Amino acid sequence: MVKRCNETLLKIIRIATLEGKDWKRVLQNFLFQYRTTPHTVSGLSPAELLMGRRLKDKLPRVTIPSERITEAHWQQLLRERDVQGKLRQKEYADSKRSAQYSDIGEGDQILLNKSRDNKLSPNFEPLPYKVVEKKGNAVLIQDHEENTRLRNASHMKKFIQPDPATEATEATEVHEGDQEEDTPTGRQLETTVLTPPTYVDKQLNLPPESSASPLSSRPTRVRRPPAWMSDFVSFCALTPEHPVLI
Repeated sequence: MVKRCNETLLKIIRIATLEGKDWKRVLQNFLFQYRTTPHTVSGLSPAELLMGRRLKDKLPRVTIPSERITEAHWQQLLRERDVQGKLRQKEYADSKRSAQYSDIGEGDQILLNKSRDNKLSPNFEPLPYKVVEKKGNAVLIQDHEENTRLRNASHMKKFIQPDPATEATEATEVHEGDQEEDTPTGRQLETTVLTPPTYVDKQLNLPPESSASPLSSRPTRVRRPPAWMSDFVSFCALTPEHPVLI
């Protein structure tokens, strides 16, 4: 926001310089208009929020009598407008970033994200942590040495403990599959015993090399004279005995 405001100020000064006006006076007029313009969220101008009264400007406005509303009610209305504006901004940012609520709770096992030293280093620490307390996005975790840390929920993921029975079943299936691949069947043994060895003659009967010139790798086009020269023949007689056709 500061960068955008500075760009606007530089634009006003540039315009005043090109028009030959005093840029200091033009800048003061612009700042007065900026400070008296109502904000879209609060509905009040920055000067009114700071001083508690409206500054007199040249724009006509419809004012609400002060006896119709109290100061406490006015402050409560401003807070509600501010909360609604921030909530709209949060929903818009969450929809653009595809944000999701974290399902991590107290007592869960989590893996903490770590900075990678190179391309082969893992994204998370190998040892899990235990969630001690969670307040919003702030999560208090504890390691196996009972040391506590405070981290954000976006820097961790839930650790799912593998089932020992499932691991044993998968290991048994893999071991049986390896044995089936290594042990030959009866049909394979019979084929190995009964099949006589065959020998391949190393001297192959290759056709004799052709003495003709190798074919061109690129095609050649047929050159023909133009059609208008089909009935036109001219001679250039250098000598009467040896005429040359052109």
